[in-house]
Amino acid sequence: VNMPPRMGKSIILSGLFPAWVWTRDPQARFLTTSYAADLSDRDSLATRQLLETPWYRERWPFLSLDPDEGAKSRYSVEAAVGPGGGLVPVTGRGGLRLRGRRVATSVRARALGEGGHYRLVDDPNDTKQREGKNEREQARHHVFRVLPTRTAGRPEDAVTIIYQQRTHEEDVSGEAGRAGGYQHLCLPMEYDGVARETVLGRYDIRTEKGELLDPVRYPRSIVDNFKRDLGPYV
Repeated sequence: VNMPPRMGKSIILSGLFPAWVWTRDPQARFLTTSYAADLSDRDSLATRQLLETPWYRERWPFLSLDPDEGAKSRYSVEAAVGPGGGLVPVTGRGGLRLRGRRVATSVRARALGEGGHYRLVDDPNDTKQREGKNEREQARHHVFRVLPTRTAGRPEDAVTIIYQQRTHEEDVSGEAGRAGGYQHLCLPMEYDGVARETVLGRYDIRTEKGELLDPVRYPRSIVDNFKRDLGPYV
């Protein structure tokens, strides 16, 4: 997924997506990563805070946080299977217990002993400073060499989602495009006339070349500033 900055990539995919999956599969395990640990921790905490809201708990009362794990970078959720086969809260009266997990890490982490059914890669390349060749290689190694070995369950069932603001033709998204095997959702700030689609069909409803992605939040004057400061990878 490639989108310009401040368009909600992280909150949707790192923050909301795990909370949605757990309502359907409480056993799902997530491994989330970014170029820096503080960003991974931020979004991991956002999901945890959502799970604790009255709004969420009223709608999915069967799901709860494991009280024995309170770190913002790693925590577990749990539910149980009731007598009728439905999902119910965990109690001390037995029953099949389902347990999911989230672990947040980073490209710069030295060791990674956890795995996931879902591997969420959020801005693996540093968008705040110009990366050199070594930094880009480190990010590609982490995503395409390390993460594929960190699975929970069958490796062929694991899902990897990469979402980032483009920074260079040799960034992680560029490597994913060259490797193939990914569905690519790209929403440039300015529509370039390309009718892009995934297996779900065409997704960009813009028709006029140069049409802005969000002209209310980012009018032409702001976009021109972005282009001046960020170059072609807006």
